[in-house]
Amino acid sequence: MIDYIKKEKIIEPGSDKVIIAGKIERKIFENIQMEPIEQEQLNKLKKALINIPPLRLPKEWQDSDYLRILSYCDYEITNTIHVLKQHLLWKNNISLSNPPNSVVLNGVIYIHGHDKRFRPVIIIDLQKALKYKLEEFKIGFDYLLNLLIRDVLISYYIESTIILIDLSNLRQITHLITNEFVEFVKSCEQNYYGRIHKLYIIEDVYQCLFNRMLQVLKPESQDKIVFLQRKNLTQLSNQIEENQLELKFQGLQPNIQTNFWPPKDLQTDKKNKKEEIKTFITDENISKSLLIIQKNRPDISQNSQLVLQVYNEEQEVILSESHNLEIADSQNNLIEYLLDSNFQSSNQKAYDSTPLQSTSIKPQDQQKMQLENWSNSEQQMSSNLIIQHQKRNPCCTSSSCQLI
Repeated sequence: MIDYIKKEKIIEPGSDKVIIAGKIERKIFENIQMEPIEQEQLNKLKKALINIPPLRLPKEWQDSDYLRILSYCDYEITNTIHVLKQHLLWKNNISLSNPPNSVVLNGVIYIHGHDKRFRPVIIIDLQKALKYKLEEFKIGFDYLLNLLIRDVLISYYIESTIILIDLSNLRQITHLITNEFVEFVKSCEQNYYGRIHKLYIIEDVYQCLFNRMLQVLKPESQDKIVFLQRKNLTQLSNQIEENQLELKFQGLQPNIQTNFWPPKDLQTDKKNKKEEIKTFITDENISKSLLIIQKNRPDISQNSQLVLQVYNEEQEVILSESHNLEIADSQNNLIEYLLDSNFQSSNQKAYDSTPLQSTSIKPQDQQKMQLENWSNSEQQMSSNLIIQHQKRNPCCTSSSCQLI
């Protein structure tokens, strides 16, 4: 139903955690090598569960689900058991076999594209939400998010989502911050721990109105909430490509008026189709690199062959491809290699100036081409194109570090 969001080209998620003041703040929970303290507390939790009445675990339950609850409870066993019981009671009441309710069908909450790291983007129209009771909204919200977790998110690679809440055009919102609403926000943090990468609140009111809501959240959850006034919406493009955003968010996609369900594939034709390069690099020690090159050029009668080789840190070839290069091309037509903007830290100081690795493109028969074909000196090209990437610190200790 919503398989279009899944991508065949999976990118590395980077560092699976950050450690701040000795505390583990994890952003990846599945298919990971646990820290010793995590494994130790997980074993203690399982032993403690033997001494209580059996719990009804969902069939897809795994150790990573225990780890999420442990992490939320700061690895305290007694509190973890208490929260685990609440979580399972909530989880077992969600049925994805039923069709979605009117909250999903009418676009109160809907999916629209993905961010630069392929995290699905969820839009919440609060003006529409006010027409429903909070309980109805909670049912639609839980349905949509659990469907994404089950069918779209990919263990280790993509484990979280982006949420945009549109508060614009609302004249009065003070009545929204009720005790019931605050409890709902707190329950979302507990039940979806590590599932929300960023929550953008688009508003034309003062941020202080949300202080009550923020105070019930853990510090790492508070850091994920970003308030944006409509005049600053261009900042969304740092997280999400414009071709994945609607016009109302200063994107390139038309605003959705009807047919919110099921989600539809977006038309994302790029302005420049001649050549497209995406470079995906792991954050943790930059141990791998993947270079994808797409070129649309007319057939040529005279060409030379280039061999593309990508090396990892151990100087092992992890990708090797052959490409034709037009002799008549000038150096201005060579591909310009640029890092994808979604791998640039919000804190530029997080980069190290020491290059770690390079990618070389070498002509196979360089000498032969120089003797036979390259008589015109203006057509000579360098035999090597070197791409050097700067090392990014795998973890940053500032509060701006974005956690999945």
